[in-house]
Amino acid sequence: MIEFNGSRERLRSLFTAHPHLPALRESVLEGRIGQVWVDDSEHPRIARMDVGCYSIFGGDSKHADAIDAIRAVQAPVELVYPDWAWHRRMFEAWESRLRDWKMTSFTPDAFSRDHLEKLAANPAVGFTIRPLQIDELHQLGRDLEPHGLQTHADPQALLQHGMAWGAVIHGRVACAATSYAQSTQLVEVAIATHPDSRGRGLATSTAAAFCIAALDRGLKPLWNASNPVSQRLALRLGYRRAADCVTLMLDA
Repeated sequence: MIEFNGSRERLRSLFTAHPHLPALRESVLEGRIGQVWVDDSEHPRIARMDVGCYSIFGGDSKHADAIDAIRAVQAPVELVYPDWAWHRRMFEAWESRLRDWKMTSFTPDAFSRDHLEKLAANPAVGFTIRPLQIDELHQLGRDLEPHGLQTHADPQALLQHGMAWGAVIHGRVACAATSYAQSTQLVEVAIATHPDSRGRGLATSTAAAFCIAALDRGLKPLWNASNPVSQRLALRLGYRRAADCVTLMLDA
């Protein structure tokens, strides 16, 4: 497999079968984030997108290089497959090291802007909900994962290709809602609260402000969650359950 440096739009047909994580796929195809690997740069038959915690596969699972493409990923990583043929190849490559990893996808189609504005207008006392500045993005570390610096090269790239909102107190980012991936039409929301500031409703207010900003830009804010806390937050914001997405977790 070789890294693909041409127009990624040429690879779109290899990923049309994917039903999940559209914001990530579109962001990578638009050349905003991630790396792409192919079997042949001129006539690609298979491709792998590496973006954040995901490796997304597309193309002909029967291709001779498919197993090598799967084995080349860096664990820990979530393997995203378009069909059961790819699923079988992944087990051929990694066998017992794989386990199902289930997420729920949520849709904002039933959003109420009034509801979001009420949630965003009531942060905890002392906290300000606002767009984050480039110097504040350097505070996004392990205590605030997931966040957009896991998919973007640096804070400047995040602000260039995405958005970042936060709950700030005395110059400290206590909660951050950022673009994990953002295309021309979609944005995948990443939200996290610092352990020292949890239990104050900051995630609700910050995520609501982020979603309002996304809607104002003409973007559809998508939400995927594997843990119950994030799932409950999505419902509180006005999201509706859309589908289950099962990936394969390759542990380190």
